[in-house]
Amino acid sequence: MVTIAPPNSSRLYYSIPSTISAVGIEQVPELYFLDFITDNNDTITSITKANNGRALIVFFERYSMLVLALPQATDPGVFDQRIVEYVSNRRGAAGTHSATEVTLTSGRTISVAVDALGVWATDGISMIHEWSNDLDWDTHMSGVTMADIQLEDNPEMRRVEMLYTDGSGNRQAFHYFYGQCRRRVMYLQRRLQSYVGLVQVFPNLLQGHVLC
Repeated sequence: MVTIAPPNSSRLYYSIPSTISAVGIEQVPELYFLDFITDNNDTITSITKANNGRALIVFFERYSMLVLALPQATDPGVFDQRIVEYVSNRRGAAGTHSATEVTLTSGRTISVAVDALGVWATDGISMIHEWSNDLDWDTHMSGVTMADIQLEDNPEMRRVEMLYTDGSGNRQAFHYFYGQCRRRVMYLQRRLQSYVGLVQVFPNLLQGHVLC
């Protein structure tokens, strides 16, 4: 179990079974914790898993960190910053529900998050992909309370759904497709970019969230 201590904490609490066996599987000790001490006293906004459960990503508003281990009291050494490293020093998650875990059609798991710069995806280890470069992000997000944005995985539709309230108070949604469906969207984008007339008549076809 891993959780954030409200309200607005820079401390991550977790608990692990004291023994892994049929007898001890429910013997969970009191919560341990990791402190994320930063120059700006940033607080954790969200947490997700990635890389098939081998990566725990801790999001802040403007950066994100990978937790390399969850120490127990019986472990040698000390609790310090050697067990965490940056996933990105400029990409994070805007709010509590602004990050989600996604299982791709290959079985691989990644984390998708939204922050002030857009929607992005990572496995926490070796890749960061931008998912909203085809949008005029600043225009769409004008007047939006970023911390209230919600990301939800919809595996049946192979997409991540971004739900938000626009500057006029209307509920809106963007759909970001992944897997085979997302590849088809990207292929159509490349083809349409060579047909200026089609882009002018069907501008929405260049927004990867409206197809499939």
